Amino acid sequence: MPHLIRLVLSHTFLTTIPGMVTVLPSLQMLELNNTNIECSCDMVTLKSWNVSHIVMDGECYQSNQRIQQYLMTYIDTNIC
Repeated sequence: MPHLIRLVLSHTFLTTIPGMVTVLPSLQMLELNNTNIECSCDMVTLKSWNVSHIVMDGECYQSNQRIQQYLMTYIDTNIC
């Protein structure tokens, strides 16, 4: 799906971000509102994913921290 620019995964039962989204070359927006994404160091598999150019809507389950901010703060900076 080389031309997919927006992916809506809101209101799903997902608890993690599917690894397949990291290989979508044209992805510009990922919507994860009202999902139960568990932000933890287990997300280190997403390290190679450049999230800085993607608008990501959604919050980490139980912490209210933005998912994109978590990835950029903890995963991209090797805190995990």
